[in-house]
Amino acid sequence: MRSISAVLVVLAASACGQHVHTNRSDTKKLPLPKEDGVWHFAVFADRTGGPAEGISILEQAVRDTNLLDPDLVLTVGDLINGYNETPEWMAQMREFRAVMGRLRMPWYPVPGNHDVFWRKTKGTEERPKDEHERHYETHFGPLWYWFAHKTAAFIVLFTDETNPETGVKNYSVAGGQKMSAEQKAWLQETLVKTNKYEHVFVFCHHPRWIKGRYPHSDWNEVENKLLAAGNVTAVFAGHIHVMHYAKVTPRNGGRPLQYITLATTGASTRAVEFPKAGYSHTDALMGFLHHFDIVTVREGRVSVSAIPVGVVIDPKVVSGPLRRDIEKINARPKAYDGTPITLEANGTASGTLRLSLRNPATKPVVFALTPEGGMSRVVFRPDHVHLTIPPGGTQDVVFRYARARRGLGRFPAPVIIEEAEWLGDGLRVGANKREHQLALALSGTARGTRPDPGVLHLDGQSCVRVASAVASVPDGPLTLEGWVRARSLAGRRPFVTKTEGSEYGIFINDGRASFEVFLDGKYVKAEMPPDASLKADHWHHLAGVWDGTHVRLFVDGKPVATVAGSGKRKTNRLPLFVGADPNSAGKPVDQLTGEVDEVRLSTVARYADPFRPQRFFSPDNHTALLLHLDQDVGPFTRDASSAAGHGLLVGGAWCGQ
Repeated sequence: MRSISAVLVVLAASACGQHVHTNRSDTKKLPLPKEDGVWHFAVFADRTGGPAEGISILEQAVRDTNLLDPDLVLTVGDLINGYNETPEWMAQMREFRAVMGRLRMPWYPVPGNHDVFWRKTKGTEERPKDEHERHYETHFGPLWYWFAHKTAAFIVLFTDETNPETGVKNYSVAGGQKMSAEQKAWLQETLVKTNKYEHVFVFCHHPRWIKGRYPHSDWNEVENKLLAAGNVTAVFAGHIHVMHYAKVTPRNGGRPLQYITLATTGASTRAVEFPKAGYSHTDALMGFLHHFDIVTVREGRVSVSAIPVGVVIDPKVVSGPLRRDIEKINARPKAYDGTPITLEANGTASGTLRLSLRNPATKPVVFALTPEGGMSRVVFRPDHVHLTIPPGGTQDVVFRYARARRGLGRFPAPVIIEEAEWLGDGLRVGANKREHQLALALSGTARGTRPDPGVLHLDGQSCVRVASAVASVPDGPLTLEGWVRARSLAGRRPFVTKTEGSEYGIFINDGRASFEVFLDGKYVKAEMPPDASLKADHWHHLAGVWDGTHVRLFVDGKPVATVAGSGKRKTNRLPLFVGADPNSAGKPVDQLTGEVDEVRLSTVARYADPFRPQRFFSPDNHTALLLHLDQDVGPFTRDASSAAGHGLLVGGAWCGQ
């Protein structure tokens, strides 16, 4: 006898006798899916009228569709550029058919104006009767036709018939917006023949039902025929290059007729004959996108979904090699080497920036670089760059920059946005986006030497940044000093620092000042004694001195701590911050709140005994950096030393009275 745990528990019995099976008891009952023979078909939008790379979008749509594996594919016209003579038409036809020939399921064309309109180009060909209609029917298929599949019939109509009055094709005039008596009669006969099918789907190129677009159209007559049939579910069209939906409900309460207009599958994403002020032609939610529709047909219900091209992923390619490649791309070296945009004293600038891109992956990578000057008014040429780098390859990109004579007001630094896409077999995968904030520098001629009562104001989220090249003094004695009035002494408050497991800095920790120098693998720290403290809202002069054998801290000219310390000083490439501390990425952390004045870095040990601090320093041969912090020069405060390493004001930092 079987145990109770082995007893098969039957859940959710369906109408057809099937069940969900388990050996678990007391569980939620689960429903079973309907067995109604669901099936799918795809609809492609316009291909033509866009850039040359539009054919690659069509190729991607074919790859996407093969993964989804519908029963069949239809188009809504404008397969080729057309508007040309026979030789060019033939070449474009072969290109389109070659791409569509990669579909694993049958596809059915719909003629559009680009497919049948003839125009004289470079040749001597005379306009053929009915223009390219004969070529179309020879190489693509009938101008109008119908076929059946499973529970549905598909009707293809021709909306670019020849103007009977002029003999010329032109859909923008009265004679080019009507359906011929021959095609109307055929449509009526076809609707009778297809009356036995649950669904009828109609396809044409021009959405003549859109009010105001086709003022001379006879679509009302066609629509009446479709509604009278009683089983026409939807009409699909293209041409306008933007998605559009409408629905008509018969007065007798019969089946509603849906009108579904597709945007593009490789064509231009700017609307054609459907302009609207304020539209963004890159906004997918406004219907501007490369896509194809997937139609799901089941008993009593039809669902339509727009699938953006390129979002269908083959899970077989999301493998270890792809992940390793993306990890390598995300860890790629920085493209920007930190070369600054140098501003003259009058605010002008001109020069070049070089970015070096490297592809560490095993597949090609498409890079896109876009400079954004923003409020800086720095203009870049070129304004963007796209390039494909083969596996293991490198390539340099040079941008020229310029700024007109606009003065030196406060403005944020420009940035360059770097995007990267991995190109696999039928798959594009985006890597991490990078934003390179460009460094700004002030011309070395803009030095300030005169005394001024102004000081640096810091709000706890701001600081002054000095480039590492200026603050990286040679290994040997140094003095770091300045005046500070801290509004708050609680916590860790960097004063002037270049530390990060290296270099030097003055800190205020819960009111106690300290000077640190990284020597022979460790920090040597001179710190105020535990029973001493700075005063909040009070000006103090702090000075740190390393003479090669000792690290000393002076507060208001008095020595308060001396610690033995010798060895090699470890350097770094991080910036020096006034009012903050650099993290490993060179970003400011733990900002100070208060005022700062007269910051000086020297390449000698200036103090050994008590001294009277000066309120204003003058540069000498040992001065590596001297920030008077008395006034702003645009986004900078001047360095009065010969290095001219002018400090960049970060956040809300400002200099003045």
